[in-house]
Formats: sequence, structure tokens, C-alpha cells
Amino acid sequence: MAPLIHSGLVAIEPVNSTAPVADVLRRQTAIDRAEIVFEAPIEYQSCAGLNFYMRRKITLLEPSGFVDPPYLAPHHDELFITRAQLAALWTNTPILFVSDPLASASRPLGEVVPEPFFPVARTANRWILGNHLAR
Repeated sequence: MAPLIHSGLVAIEPVNSTAPVADVLRRQTAIDRAEIVFEAPIEYQSCAGLNFYMRRKITLLEPSGFVDPPYLAPHHDELFITRAQLAALWTNTPILFVSDPLASASRPLGEVVPEPFFPVARTANRWILGNHLAR
């Protein structure tokens, strides 16, 4: 049974794992130490894999219509930023932005982050966008 389970996990890794995203982010942040912002879906916990692989703080973009569960409310401001805060950071802080894996891949990237932005990489279900070119 174990080999069957393992082969299934290997098969879904490109679309279910954040390991490929973390590989790209590690290469980029080794060059420029950009802040990483993850466009969190309502299931904001899906960022846990990225935190595990990166071993560093990942800032979460607050999901639209998100209401904190009571246990999270005291920590909201240290975990999430709003779209307005992202727009303010975008102009003066190097950022690598990871798109919501559950959002439509066909939506215009300009709806995701402010202009100007640069596509850094594309995985099976995520865009990685930057607001700067690596030095």
C-alpha cells in the first residue's frame, strides 16, 4: 500500500504542493531578499506548506470578505495585509507575490497586483510575480 500512496503523492505534487513554488522563491530571495506575499484564499492555512519549505515569514494578503475566527482576531494585523497596504508596499519594497492557487488562472494579472509587475514564474496553479527585477 505504501508504494501506491507514494506514487499518488508524487503524481499530484505539481498541482498540490508548494515545494515547486518554494524552489523558485528560494532562488529569487537569495538574490534580493524580497518580502513574500501570499494571496490567501479563504482557507488561509494553505500557506502552511510554503512556510514549512521557506522557513521564514510569509505575509498573507487578506482574503476578500474574510472574518477572523475568534482565536485569530488578536493576531490579524501581524498575519495579514490589506490590498491597500499591498499597493503601498508595492511602490517601495521588493516583493515576490504568490497568487491564490484556487483563483481563476484566466483572470488578468493586473487585477491581482498593482502595475508595474514582472512575471517571475508560473507553476501548475500559481503565478509568482515581482515588482522589481532581480539585481
